[in-house]
Amino acid sequence: MCPRALNHYNLSSEGKQKAFTLAAKEGVSIHYEVGNFLDATLNGNEYDLAALIFAHFPFEFIHLFHRKVAGAIKRGGIVIIEAFHAEHVSFQNENPQAGGPKDERMLFTRKTIERDFAGFSTITLEELEVDLREGQFHNGRSKVLRYIGRKS
Repeated sequence: MCPRALNHYNLSSEGKQKAFTLAAKEGVSIHYEVGNFLDATLNGNEYDLAALIFAHFPFEFIHLFHRKVAGAIKRGGIVIIEAFHAEHVSFQNENPQAGGPKDERMLFTRKTIERDFAGFSTITLEELEVDLREGQFHNGRSKVLRYIGRKS
């Protein structure tokens, strides 16, 4: 799969609208772009924080995405991740409304995070069973991975 084939993995316009609605509710302003992450220009060591919330991509590109994010974070900066765990597939089998990718290779494990964020010190890395209530497609018992790391 070439990077151009990822165009259907663009950030969600619906997600953008939800972000603006939440920002307005909280009285804050945000800058939000919709586009292909592989095409995004990120200056190295520029950002204080990156949050990857259920950011699942084809397995061929997960490492590339994570390395791009890691390279953009300043020393001392933070990465926050919440994503479906590799064991989530069994939860999907029991409850299709649990959502998430069906391809286990697109899901996360401790090993994935430790490999891709090796230059970060771990603040939190946990694998949890949770009850999601996040719209039409993420409802029910799920297995997630939560990570917070600080760039060394």
